[in-house]
Amino acid sequence: MQLAGSVDQPPVVHPKRPVTGLDCRIEEPSGVRLWELFLRLAGNMQTFSQQCFVHNFCPLAFFGADGKNITPSEIRGTYKKQLGDLCLQTLEEQLKLLQPEVIVAVGEYVHSALKRSGYGKSSSVSVLRLPHPSPRSANNTNWPEKAQAFLEEHNLIRFMRNEA
Repeated sequence: MQLAGSVDQPPVVHPKRPVTGLDCRIEEPSGVRLWELFLRLAGNMQTFSQQCFVHNFCPLAFFGADGKNITPSEIRGTYKKQLGDLCLQTLEEQLKLLQPEVIVAVGEYVHSALKRSGYGKSSSVSVLRLPHPSPRSANNTNWPEKAQAFLEEHNLIRFMRNEA
């Protein structure tokens, strides 16, 4: 993605999950699937970003004692609602600035949150759900092909190619 810069260390680091910032060589499968598809369909990231924006609903990382990733949907108790509310509030603030016609929620967790928001109840904004690219998600074999078919069905590739 041609990113440059530095990443500060958080106050607490899990011993099995060191923070290496942009020097990280571990590829996250969901991100690889998503960005490879977008790059292939748009041709390059500059074209893609002319009319498209990707917001990570929860840009935080949570780990169990063993270092295993814990997704926001797996968090239990009052923290789950607090986290979801804060993440949705942040997304809504960005959406107010961007004023999109279409919102593509990647995965059910984000889609459900958006459906409860003002954007999910708006007649001027279309909120769609693209299945999450995670290997842990059910029925995601051939995800790139299914995702491309979804984007074609909803006539969204033209935005990715800056042709709309």
